[in-house]
Amino acid sequence: IFQIWILTDAPGHDARWESRAFPKESRDGALVPLASGRRGYNGSGALRINQDAAVLGATVLAGHRLEHAFEPGRHGYLVPAKGRLKINGQEVKARDGVAITGEERVVIEALEDSEVLLADVPSQG
Repeated sequence: IFQIWILTDAPGHDARWESRAFPKESRDGALVPLASGRRGYNGSGALRINQDAAVLGATVLAGHRLEHAFEPGRHGYLVPAKGRLKINGQEVKARDGVAITGEERVVIEALEDSEVLLADVPSQG
């Protein structure tokens, strides 16, 4: 279980809390939306949040890699739930948190079979 707090997009918008199982097989080799308030993820099966943000999850086999592009002014926070990865060339272990700012893209390379969560969030000004 992961609990992630993301500020709402405007004062007065309620925070949301939900839980749901996301089968690992649906995340094999691709970042898929688990929770989102971003346009473009409607109908994806992601939990709805009141913020222009997305929490993405993936299962990455050893030797494989994924990439995620950030739009200007957006940041990321990445956590390997399991395994060992290289994130833009820097090695990280399970449960390490990686803040990503000022990057156009993140390259996720699996050194071991891994599970990863990536929050793509707007700048807070």
